[in-house]
Amino acid sequence: MANTKTPRNAQGQTYEEWLAQKVKLSRGSKYQIKLDEFIYGMDVAAGIRGVHSSDLGLIVGHVSKPLAPAITDNTQTAVNKYGVISQGLSYGARTINIPVTLKANSNEDYQMRVHQIAAALLSTDTDDDVSITFGDEPDVQYYGKFTSLPDFQFISVGSYDATATFVFTLHDPRGFITVQDSTIKLSNGTTISAAPNELVKVTSNPFVYTPKGTGPADPIFHIIPKKGVNTSRFGMQLSKKEGVWVGEDLADVKVDTKPLQFDDDTTDMSKWSIVTPLDKGNGRFDGNLTFSLPRSGRVTNGSVGLNNNGQGIKLNGKFADLAMPWGQWYGPVIESQPIGDLTGDINPKDPDKVGSWEVEVTLTHRRYYNRASQQVEAILLDMNGKRRARVGLGDGGNNGQASGAWIFFGADEKAEATALASGLGSAWVMPPHVTNNRDVTVTVPDHYALTNSFLEYHKITTYTYESWDGTYKTTRTIKVEEWSYHSDTTNKNTYYKKTLSDTTEKHKESGFLVWWWSYHFGNSNSDKNGTQHVGDLHYWEVGNYVRDHDYAHAPADKSRRYTKRTPINIWINNRTFVNQVFESNSANGKKWVQTTDARYYNGTDPIHGKVGVLYQLSQPTKTSTSNGNQKTSTHWIPIDYSFTDKNEHDALDSATVKFVVGYDTVNHNGYYAEMWRMSDETGTAKPLDSKPFWKFEDPKGMKRAGRYKFKPGRVAVWYAKTNIQEDILDPSTNKPVKLYTNDKLDVSRIRAYRVFKKPSQADMITLKAGQKAIIDFTDETLSINGKIENKLIDMYSTFPQLKGGVSQRWTFSATGHSLKDFDVFMEYRPTYK
Repeated sequence: MANTKTPRNAQGQTYEEWLAQKVKLSRGSKYQIKLDEFIYGMDVAAGIRGVHSSDLGLIVGHVSKPLAPAITDNTQTAVNKYGVISQGLSYGARTINIPVTLKANSNEDYQMRVHQIAAALLSTDTDDDVSITFGDEPDVQYYGKFTSLPDFQFISVGSYDATATFVFTLHDPRGFITVQDSTIKLSNGTTISAAPNELVKVTSNPFVYTPKGTGPADPIFHIIPKKGVNTSRFGMQLSKKEGVWVGEDLADVKVDTKPLQFDDDTTDMSKWSIVTPLDKGNGRFDGNLTFSLPRSGRVTNGSVGLNNNGQGIKLNGKFADLAMPWGQWYGPVIESQPIGDLTGDINPKDPDKVGSWEVEVTLTHRRYYNRASQQVEAILLDMNGKRRARVGLGDGGNNGQASGAWIFFGADEKAEATALASGLGSAWVMPPHVTNNRDVTVTVPDHYALTNSFLEYHKITTYTYESWDGTYKTTRTIKVEEWSYHSDTTNKNTYYKKTLSDTTEKHKESGFLVWWWSYHFGNSNSDKNGTQHVGDLHYWEVGNYVRDHDYAHAPADKSRRYTKRTPINIWINNRTFVNQVFESNSANGKKWVQTTDARYYNGTDPIHGKVGVLYQLSQPTKTSTSNGNQKTSTHWIPIDYSFTDKNEHDALDSATVKFVVGYDTVNHNGYYAEMWRMSDETGTAKPLDSKPFWKFEDPKGMKRAGRYKFKPGRVAVWYAKTNIQEDILDPSTNKPVKLYTNDKLDVSRIRAYRVFKKPSQADMITLKAGQKAIIDFTDETLSINGKIENKLIDMYSTFPQLKGGVSQRWTFSATGHSLKDFDVFMEYRPTYK
């Protein structure tokens, strides 16, 4: 079956077959040249016959061609050098003297011949060299121009025959061999001819070949992929450094697909401005903002500045210089300079035609108090200064939940919620391995006002409990404070009791030795002074044997006796000490303070009938009185509130996080984002993990509603806080009821990029099936299907020459393929030096 894909003429010939036929017909046998003539301007490849000297009435004499072109010895003299310094030889043009005889029959014939010779040999219409072929060397063409056409000299008087010597200068001194009948057949059956050039089919790889002739020649390589073959890079290599290569492999492409447009490592604040609060009537003091803060946030005069290490802009003290209402989010705002034009590549399938971009924001959060509710947010603003997206990092809430991070898209919370419900953005993100410790109860002290009242009494009591188990002594001390206020308005008392401390200590010690008392239960006897008699002390009488430590159950030392009455000691296991300072305003206007110390052994309080085994009682009391103070006023009544601290922790409690947010329609399908934990806040920070702890790609891709698409223009950073119970002002002091350390919050790096398409292997294809590449070493050009594509030539290509008579080793290369996938042949014009 005939090949219907290759163009053919009416005779069924391809272009190459037709051209080969025309060339063959034009040149005839040995180009139909005689020994005594030359042919000027013959072009075998184009089928141009040229001008024969015999057609001009010229007979060519013996032409003696120079052995070599003009040679110049380049030297340089040097002071004190014997001889000269050789700088090599220069080879110039070659000059051929051509003796000719003009045969003419008459003056008219002579004049006509002279005009014909001038018209044929003077090349006034081109600057290119023209070929000349001599009859004594019909297969060699020289290229140059006639540089001397002197006047003819008549041979004799009365004769119109004349002689002259023409000078033909070869600017390229080589002689170009004309190759006849050189053809090859391609894999599709097409026969190729390239006369006057030699054709050689490359059938092996490497390809070893010895060129004809003796001089240098410039090869022309034809490379034709077979059906279904595409390649991104191909070439012919002569040695490690010599050859010609076309196209690029994807691995070698050095294309910056994400050029940096804005980079601030926050080592100073020159690219930032602090937003001054301005009240515009909404209570948010955001009159100097072009956007609204999240959660109806309020702009404050909180202090910001550089970190101590000189990198990163942090909250530098309080969030505000005034007390803020309960439930209000508030804090200072800083805003960056414009971050440049981020218009990258646009996917034509994007209905909104938004350029591709990417922004990186690095934020740091360190939590020092579990129940704090503080955050740092970076807000991406569009070219009009409107809020379009935000990223943040902060505390989990005022009940001690673990810290988290987030990314939202939209101009306000309503738009963010709509986007989040359809897969755009994140809710609360926490890295893996959250530690959920046991809940802790946090007590927060406060006061409330009791008006028209006076202090009725105030007492502080210290209880010390000691016990002994035979080896260890354990001591527990409890200190309790109590108040009682009387209100003249309600005629009632308000009581308050608070445990100030409760500690326990244990160590080795001997038991307790005390005097032996007997308690009189219910005895109402009194001594002569009226003091109640509550017990009797037991004694060793004079003459009794002495006992060790006067202990009741110790063995008697019969070598000694008591000489005076001595109290008997006994070992006990428990005892209690009570110290109380009682301050009171009595109804008669007197103020009195009573200090009481009491000791109880093996019981709690024998005076009030709580019976133990054995008691020793001592109750020294000190009392002082003074003028009372019953003036009514406002008193601050202490009150404690208890709250739960969930005591949760995760990696974001103390973390530096790089947020990556981008809209890319040429490498991705729209919005994408990532969160990375970083090693530190410096410009050399590295990721702590091999992959981000959170990432996403917008499931709607380019079909996302246009109101969510934008190009970033600036970045604003908000250091935000909302009050917790600990921040409530104590009315008695006008200070927070409990002080705690604020979070460390900072921004340490902002980067913004334009995004361009990353080249794929398909994008790199330079030569496809059905195309033909010609690498022409003669003029160092590349054509593909007849179109010059020099931009695809590798910059390291050298275009080495063939050397006539010298064997050379060429290697063909094509990415992803071998020689069998191509028709490759070499064309060249052999030369003589």
